[in-house]
This record gives sequence, structure tokens and C-alpha cells, in this order.
Amino acid sequence: MSTKHYHEEITLSSVAGHFHISPSHLSELFKKHLGENFVHFLHELRVRHACRLLLSTDMTVSDIALEAGFGSYNTFSRVFRESQGVTPTEYRQCQPGKHSPN
Repeated sequence: MSTKHYHEEITLSSVAGHFHISPSHLSELFKKHLGENFVHFLHELRVRHACRLLLSTDMTVSDIALEAGFGSYNTFSRVFRESQGVTPTEYRQCQPGKHSPN
């Protein structure tokens, strides 16, 4: 996924349509080849992008949530915490080599 698409609403149906297959078939392929469902895969991809932004920019956490493709800060915070075990702010503060704000 190109970074220019992170902020877009991406659904199983839209991706399936892009590849001209049914959503249920795409769902089966995700489970078979990746061992996880589409939503979990998409969330993890977006969280990884958010982690890069948290460490390399001074963007606010709310702006990062939107840039990474989450529709709301609350969803972003919940998914991020489930994935990383800490809040986005804690992640930014605890990482060695993080970008130092001016």
C-alpha cells in the first residue's frame, strides 16, 4: 500500500472489487496466507505507519491517527494500545532514538 492511500477508507469490499474477486474469497485468502483477517492486517499496517510517524515527526497524535487512516482518535488509540501495549503518546516518549521536538 502506498503511503498516499493510508488516509483513505479501505474496506474488504473495496479491495476485493479492485482485484475483481468476491469479499468472501478475499477474506479466505487473507486467513489462509496471512493467518489473520483483513481488518487485523489493515490495522497492523496502519499502526506500523503511525509508529514511524510518532518517532520521526512532531505531528500531534490526533493528526497521526488521521494520517494513518483511522477515522477517529479513539479507534486509533484503542487499536494502537492493543497492538503495542502502550498508548501512542507513551510509545513516542519511551522509544530510544526518537525524533526530538524543537
